[in-house]
Amino acid sequence: MQRSLIIVIATACGLGIAAAETVIIPTDYPTIQEGIDSRNDGDTLPVKPWIYYENINLDGHNIVVGSFFAVNGDQEYIENTVIDGDSAATVVTCESNEDSTAVISGLAITNGVGPDGGGIKCSYSYPTIVHNIITENRGNEINHGAGLCLYYSGAKITDNIISRNVGCWGGGIFCLHSFVLIRKNRIIENRDLW
Repeated sequence: MQRSLIIVIATACGLGIAAAETVIIPTDYPTIQEGIDSRNDGDTLPVKPWIYYENINLDGHNIVVGSFFAVNGDQEYIENTVIDGDSAATVVTCESNEDSTAVISGLAITNGVGPDGGGIKCSYSYPTIVHNIITENRGNEINHGAGLCLYYSGAKITDNIISRNVGCWGGGIFCLHSFVLIRKNRIIENRDLW
């Protein structure tokens, strides 16, 4: 009797587990956003070194988006895997209740412009932002947090370089109504316009 119960539980648990699938950008999808849109929670989206001119939104996907830095810790992967916002909007947006398993890692995030977060905007989300270079993003006359802007967020921000971002309030980081973990980052040469 006890033996049968263990087999039934093991079988039922096995039915609920789906293997995480990995695809590579741009091999499998030409843009990072197309890769994000095709993924399910728990998937990984490795991004090959290149300059990607786009603005991405995790849109509720709890996935890992990152360079090959995670494979061997080579800093050059971060420097050479660039998401360039092309001065069009915020480069990376997390605003759909993403949790800590939504990870942005090993990317250079640059040239974003937005009223709230030129580089990264997190609102009502809890992503993990680790080992990125967030640089040369800017805001306009009402900007909060040119590098990172956090509203009602519980993001974990560790081991990033946040530099040369320019905005009205919080050139590097702006937090409002947030409970965030910010540690081991290099936050340098950011500028507030006010």
